[in-house]
Amino acid sequence: MTLVGCDLHSRKQQVAVLDTMTGEVLEQELIHDGDAVERFYRALRPPVTIGIETTGYTQWFHSLMHRLGHTVLVGEAAKIRAMVVRKTKTDRRDARHLLDLSSTIASRQSGSRTPGHGTSERSLPTGCGSFACARW
Repeated sequence: MTLVGCDLHSRKQQVAVLDTMTGEVLEQELIHDGDAVERFYRALRPPVTIGIETTGYTQWFHSLMHRLGHTVLVGEAAKIRAMVVRKTKTDRRDARHLLDLSSTIASRQSGSRTPGHGTSERSLPTGCGSFACARW
């Protein structure tokens, strides 16, 4: 399984990626240029779960992840931010925090994908805040 925390912006995204098979964590900035984002997410070891905050410009991202068969967890930005003890906000810290939340949720919900329904977007309570979602 691959877990991704993604701090998504209009022109770029900061990602923290955990390969649960190897324990390796990769942190990278992806520029939204050409097909770079699609190539990055296509190359990840399935199944892939991505945690993002709610924003107003994610429809293209949801469509891409749906096409690739990945699961997207969408969290309410204010609640996620309130959980962070350190007050200095950086994209890298936000991506790492979203990865931690995605990992917690994935471990609680392992096996919760519905066969034959492709990808999903989920909203799950985390105990410290909530992820808001709908099913594809």
